[in-house]
Amino acid sequence: MGKQAKFFNSTEEAIAFVLSRTPGTVVPIGKSFTGLKDGLMLAVVNSDGSVDVEGWISTPMKDVEKDIMEPESFDPALHDYMQRGAPMSVEHGTKLLPVGFLQKAALDRDGKPMRTVDNPKHPAIEFRYPFEGKTGWYGRGNIYDPKAAMGVVKGTVSSFSWIGMPKEWEDLPDGGRRFSKPGSINPLLETTVTGYPINTSATMRIAKASGYVPAIPRQDIQKLLLNPLVVDAIIDILLPSGVASGAVEQALAESVRDELKKSQQKKPYYLRDTTRR
Repeated sequence: MGKQAKFFNSTEEAIAFVLSRTPGTVVPIGKSFTGLKDGLMLAVVNSDGSVDVEGWISTPMKDVEKDIMEPESFDPALHDYMQRGAPMSVEHGTKLLPVGFLQKAALDRDGKPMRTVDNPKHPAIEFRYPFEGKTGWYGRGNIYDPKAAMGVVKGTVSSFSWIGMPKEWEDLPDGGRRFSKPGSINPLLETTVTGYPINTSATMRIAKASGYVPAIPRQDIQKLLLNPLVVDAIIDILLPSGVASGAVEQALAESVRDELKKSQQKKPYYLRDTTRR
């Protein structure tokens, strides 16, 4: 059975997706997770009208892109993000004012925090709910924008999401990637609340919308395609696992046959002997 086709809204999205699978290149990735309980993050309305949100921002469950995000991969990027005030957006709207902030975050393994970070720009708080023995990146934030808060309360905005720069990963046999070493994701660019969990092409769409993936001129695309690492990545993406080398050999054989046909169709050219009269 062949691979499922991938569709993109623009050339930039397609190129960014290829680059994200090419060793030696760095393109932002984004993931979302549908919270803590019954697919929803937990929310509490405060007396000032703001809403506290809490739940899992990332877990090591294999996602739709076949990637696995271990909590260690977000260290030390999470600490640096919290030191910047950890602004939160809604639907990755980083060009707009933040709608809230992440107030506390923890990287947990089997329910035990490996690293807990408080937002230094706000009072320290505690988590309201237990980790339940799980593993991942857990967080508690505050949404103070009225419209975003209403979306959370109504349940239409029910997922956490993030965007970060991938630095190092392990390729998996099914085409996915495992991010496990400290510094694998660095820096963290943003966290957000969203009503639309990620799909196979949303990563690049989100990154492009946030201005992380610039438009690439046609001339640069042509140069890019001369990179053998990029070509290998394209072959791996488009062809089922294990058939890439055979496909290349077939293409080369067809090219040779075409050249032979062209040479046979040319009329023979004879040198005229000018010494004979």
